[in-house]
Amino acid sequence: MTAVSHFQRFSQRENHATNNTLLVLRHLYQVSPAKLQAVLNTLLEDTQIAIGVQFDQQVKGSQSVPDAHIYQTPWRIYVETKLGASLDADQIERHINSIAATQDGVTVLLGLTSGSVEPIQAERLAATAREKNVTFKWVTFVDLADALQSQCAEYETALSAIVTDYVDYLRGEGLLESRDDWLLVVPCGQSYEENKRFGLYYDAVNRPSRSGCRYLGIYKNRTVSLIGDIVAVIVCSYQDGKAAPQGPAEFGEITEERLARITAVIEATSYYDLKGTTQRYFVTDGLHETEIRKSTKGGIQGALYLKIDALLGTRRNRAAPLADLASQLAGTTFPTRA
Repeated sequence: MTAVSHFQRFSQRENHATNNTLLVLRHLYQVSPAKLQAVLNTLLEDTQIAIGVQFDQQVKGSQSVPDAHIYQTPWRIYVETKLGASLDADQIERHINSIAATQDGVTVLLGLTSGSVEPIQAERLAATAREKNVTFKWVTFVDLADALQSQCAEYETALSAIVTDYVDYLRGEGLLESRDDWLLVVPCGQSYEENKRFGLYYDAVNRPSRSGCRYLGIYKNRTVSLIGDIVAVIVCSYQDGKAAPQGPAEFGEITEERLARITAVIEATSYYDLKGTTQRYFVTDGLHETEIRKSTKGGIQGALYLKIDALLGTRRNRAAPLADLASQLAGTTFPTRA
């Protein structure tokens, strides 16, 4: 017998994902407005939402001091849902302009996607929103699922069942992907030894950021033989004998140690003009040997995105050290289109 589900599972259209998300938030509110407030404030971070009636005593007015003040702070949260990993920036800006004209109190626009946030685009949209007195926040279904699960106490079995069903719905629709799921495979020919030695990869700045992948795979001779955990993506030029960041990091943080490694690879590379060009540097905390072989003939023509659980054929332990993951991936294969 098929168990009764609280949430629609018969379509992958965005309106069903949005509807199911509103349903689980309504369930949470019915159990406790404070729990919904906690979830929203977790997602919004710097913008705090107060849910429910507020009670104040002896609040001084301009001409008098009433004994009590019972009120509710006005706020509105608008949601734009995408089942993919990115948002339509033009659409978000139109939303910002539309809701700015009707705001009365705290106004929030929440971008909800299945994939990882692009930090630079998110900050640009947030800055545009701030100019209109709107708060914009880009979160993933993973963020939402984590926030919901954190509000389920062990004894709250009914609420836990509803949240678990919602998370299962998200997983079944493929909406719980995060940057932890992806391996960015990059072809490295002449640069292989420098990539290995300095634990990083560089790419033309006019190509996509690709900061939505956690892991970097160094590919040569039809094999990914090295993988690393991407800890920073930094655009740099070479000025005054050292790497010079061109703006904030696209992912992670800019540190002296990371800049020193970028400087070292720029100075060690003779076959590309890294000193005279601006490049995007993918910095890892060290590369580990593995062997992920291409199962079809020929090489790859450019970067590939490989889903790690698909390579392994099972859901992995995300808390396991990278060395363990490299060992588990050794012996796996991938097709041209992964």
